[in-house]
Amino acid sequence: MAPRAFRSWPAVAALLLGGVTAGAAWLAAADHRDSAFLTANPGQDIADVYAFRSPSSPGNLVLAMTVAGLQAPSDLGTVTFPTGVVYQWKVDTNGDAMEDYVIQAYAVGAGRSQVIKFVGPERPAVAGTINRLVMGPGITVPASYDAQTRIQSRNGISVFAGVRDDPFFFDLVQFQAILGGTASGFRDPGVDTFAGTNVLALVIEFPVALLGGATSLGVWGTVNVPAN
Repeated sequence: MAPRAFRSWPAVAALLLGGVTAGAAWLAAADHRDSAFLTANPGQDIADVYAFRSPSSPGNLVLAMTVAGLQAPSDLGTVTFPTGVVYQWKVDTNGDAMEDYVIQAYAVGAGRSQVIKFVGPERPAVAGTINRLVMGPGITVPASYDAQTRIQSRNGISVFAGVRDDPFFFDLVQFQAILGGTASGFRDPGVDTFAGTNVLALVIEFPVALLGGATSLGVWGTVNVPAN
């Protein structure tokens, strides 16, 4: 299958990895249900992409992608990862804004028996907007569509996929008031508009050393569908 990029996350998270006490600089944004098509196809709608060092294993990198935002708790188990879609993290290690490594994930099966296969990090078979599935043994994990956390690990790589509370915090009401000119700043403390809503999350943790000794990274996420 040669998936083409259906939609690409527009913000790059620049993560500095040099040294144990490295800092991090971010270009951050979030995006939930931004078109009628994606509202009808929530599994293809990226909400957020995260990249950070593991707090328990500083030599590891954690990448997370959330899709299908704004799910009500009553929808638990009714929204699942679609088949025929490839989720990708693309990682730039030399600053040229092209991926040098990719991690791919895709669903096999349907419903609560669904599993998600992760492959990578691997060198991309084709870079850019037209991609192909990369080869590798990968790790398959059952999707967690309930409170249970199912994690699979292999060769120092751990993966998770399933429904979780949306970690993104945003005071949308106050933001709209600022845009409308009735407020000059955000409230302190703010009110999380996304509190109590769920997303589908894909998470992978792996040793940074698998990225060829890079000291700074550009990370972005894409959703790919088969090319015509």
